[in-house]
Amino acid sequence: WGTAGKGSLIGEVIKYLDPRFFKVAAMNVPTEEEKRKPFLYRYFQKIPEAGKFMFLDTGWMDEITRQRLNGEMDDKVYEQRLESVRNFERQLTDNGYVVLKFFCHISEKEQKKRILLAMKTRLANTKVDCATLKFDATKELYIKKFGAGEYTKLEQSFSGEMNNA
Repeated sequence: WGTAGKGSLIGEVIKYLDPRFFKVAAMNVPTEEEKRKPFLYRYFQKIPEAGKFMFLDTGWMDEITRQRLNGEMDDKVYEQRLESVRNFERQLTDNGYVVLKFFCHISEKEQKKRILLAMKTRLANTKVDCATLKFDATKELYIKKFGAGEYTKLEQSFSGEMNNA
């Protein structure tokens, strides 16, 4: 969720790491050029060399979910993208990468409190934008779809099961 603290959490983790061995990437809305390339191309470009870490603040599943909920893709494209994600993650793990995905959840009450606080600060333009507010409005739909198991098709995307908590 917007304002759930993903960036702050990443900051807490990386403050103890040697900066030579990791990068942090925040994936923004795809550019027109990126839209002309395969869906996962921009993520593929961020894969670190062996022995290094990459922290993605917003990843491929967030992008798929937002586009699906905003009506920007039909069922066929959605299924194709899920299959692409499964293949991509499988390729990463088959080649020795460790893929860890975290979902940061806060209550609706806490989110509203954080949005209001962020809007009052001078950092409001960087912390809360129209997309965050729009996503807040679709949060219930997101929870319904996520909880209903629509996104559990990724459970076998790499060796081991993911917990849909």
